[in-house]
Amino acid sequence: MNTVQLVQIDVFADEPLGGVPVAVVLDAELSERQCRRVGAELGVAGVVTHQAASRVVPVREHIGIEAAVATATALFQRDRIPPGEHSIETPSGKQSFELATDGAVSNVGPRHALEYPTGLIERTATALGLDPATLKDVGADLPPGIVEAAGGTLSVAVNFFQHLSGASAGPLLGELLESIGAKRLCLFTFDTPDRGADVHARVFTQNGTAVSASAAAAAACGAHLADAAVFDPGRTSVVIASGSAVDRPARLTTTLDAQPRLTGRGLTGIDGTLSLPPDDDDEILEA
Repeated sequence: MNTVQLVQIDVFADEPLGGVPVAVVLDAELSERQCRRVGAELGVAGVVTHQAASRVVPVREHIGIEAAVATATALFQRDRIPPGEHSIETPSGKQSFELATDGAVSNVGPRHALEYPTGLIERTATALGLDPATLKDVGADLPPGIVEAAGGTLSVAVNFFQHLSGASAGPLLGELLESIGAKRLCLFTFDTPDRGADVHARVFTQNGTAVSASAAAAAACGAHLADAAVFDPGRTSVVIASGSAVDRPARLTTTLDAQPRLTGRGLTGIDGTLSLPPDDDDEILEA
């Protein structure tokens, strides 16, 4: 039996037990199989092991910047990483980030090119069980856009929070996203009940799963808003709230830019030890 030090960081959490849960295993190297078993036990989005360097294993969903925020938060709280520029290797590539003196983590991603195909309002409304009118009025000035970065995001505005809350994803959403080459949908409204937030969003993956927050979706939303020049020229960033529909409130900031800068924080949800059985990955079975 092996015991490891484990910290669960709620990434982008607005309160304890919010945001995207990511497990960070300190001072130990686990196999991918062990990481997936840890992830299944805790119900986290992914697992990061940190010894000499960090290793990221997604479990339920893609994690990139989320892994960086989780690792930086766990190490910063233990005075094991100084403020400044750092990086972490993830399955989607190297993620560079800046750790501020107050523990906030920022990342500047790739440039986000947008496309505006016709017919997306009707198809998106049908896929989400919404009346197309809920997308058409705001869509006149802010049409749905497809952002190519991070596997592709369909970014769509809806008029009111009640319609955002009433959206439900089914098989048609997966078919829509697959047909346009997008991994996720970011549905958002300016009609937000969250104090201090400019936008409230819901994020759905290609299989129809609603997730509490997504750095890729937030960056796509920021690029979409910038490209459509929704805000006054002097406005440089927006705060995006999400996660209320899945009871895991989250909040992060994105700049209004074709190459958005994301900023978020992590909160410690669990800090303790976890017992692991022996790893049988290398065991040879003989008949």
